[in-house]
Amino acid sequence: MSTIIITSVIHPTNSPLNYTATRSVFDVDSRLKQTIETILSIKNMLPQFKIILADCSAFDWSSANSFKIRKVLGYEDKFVDLSSTQEVAKWVHSPNKSAGEAFILREVVSKIDFSNDIYKISGRYIIDSSFKLERFDMNKDFNVRVMYNTPWEGSTSIPSLYRVSCREKYMDFLNYATNRYASGDQTSMEKMVYNYVTTLNPSRYQFFDSPIGIKGKIAVHGNEEIH
Repeated sequence: MSTIIITSVIHPTNSPLNYTATRSVFDVDSRLKQTIETILSIKNMLPQFKIILADCSAFDWSSANSFKIRKVLGYEDKFVDLSSTQEVAKWVHSPNKSAGEAFILREVVSKIDFSNDIYKISGRYIIDSSFKLERFDMNKDFNVRVMYNTPWEGSTSIPSLYRVSCREKYMDFLNYATNRYASGDQTSMEKMVYNYVTTLNPSRYQFFDSPIGIKGKIAVHGNEEIH
């Protein structure tokens, strides 16, 4: 069974990010609703997938919100609360949002057994009806959308949803990313994924250069983007 990990911070801190003073224009109730919509979109478009919601919020999940989340998850799914995992929380609530995502993922992938391929979707994004799983070449180790020669980062990835063939391959990337963030690297996750994947043999990855059917409202300004 394939697994999809949702990286989530339903209740963020109010501290600024390293590129904007606004961490989120959405309140907690809105972020919770959007996260539930993420889960429901997976249930609709990828019903055979196991879901892992990995959330590192700025508070303990011993509340009614936890019940609302668990109510929409299935029997095979997991809700991983990382709010009290200090090493992860330190990065999630730091100015470096990308580092927070990398440490969430490393914690989950290193602690849970995965018997098949792993997909990652960013929290509060949804999979829409244009998404086609058959576009993914299952013989590749990484499948991710890219944009070439952008004016802000040159060629880069769009990691709102991507696939990795197995746990071992994913840990190779996550160790690469977290080691760099821990040493002070400020590279965005978009560029970090691109930089890592392009170190591999081109036969081992698939780049999509057009939208794959993922959309979501960006926390720092509220505009919707289609990926």
